[in-house]
Amino acid sequence: MDLSNANSVVSLMNSVLAPASAVGGSTASGDAGKPSVDFGSVLKSSLDRVDASQQKAEAISRSFEMGNNDVDLHDVMLSLQKANIDMQTAVQVRNKLVSAYQSIMSMSI
Repeated sequence: MDLSNANSVVSLMNSVLAPASAVGGSTASGDAGKPSVDFGSVLKSSLDRVDASQQKAEAISRSFEMGNNDVDLHDVMLSLQKANIDMQTAVQVRNKLVSAYQSIMSMSI
């Protein structure tokens, strides 16, 4: 089982759910040694992984359709399901981010 996608989603959610004290870029609790995580780069790398999984599934599917004997039907189905799960995860993360943005924008100052 490939856990790289799950780890990237967890790191994305951790960066979104960071404590309010870390918004300024530094915290008073001695986290100065930690490297900062750029939200944009984490989001881009996660979307790149989703895209790569979609392209891999399409390539395996196309290879099977062309009659390649090296590709089994179960490999095609597994890659398509993995790509589908990756896409569903990305959509759910997007939905949570949009919901968080809407909650923030509806707050009064």
